[in-house]
Amino acid sequence: MYKKLLTTSLLVCAIVVAAFAVAADLNGKWVGQVSMQGNDIPLTYTFKVDGDKLTGVAESSYGPSAIENGKIKGDSISFSTNVSGYEIPQSGKFYKDSVSLNIEVQGSNLHAVLTRAK
Repeated sequence: MYKKLLTTSLLVCAIVVAAFAVAADLNGKWVGQVSMQGNDIPLTYTFKVDGDKLTGVAESSYGPSAIENGKIKGDSISFSTNVSGYEIPQSGKFYKDSVSLNIEVQGSNLHAVLTRAK
């Protein structure tokens, strides 16, 4: 019984450590673009992960915007930015080499794929 409990505890700890290691890889600069009304808008995100909190800066042709209310849980992220007085909710998934991001802009749902900046 004790051996089974110890093995289960070690496995759970390993999974938690792996989840934080994946989240830590999100740190840094990511680039991509989103198509809006026929125009491709370049995007740059600089993510900073601290535990389950996500902060940083999002930049587009509309200027820089702080990442607010950022959360990370496993490979899922969610946050918002404020662009020209409009709150822009964003959510997505983090993969080893990309971030799939859903962006809600004034009732429209947009999608972007970000890759790590070189």
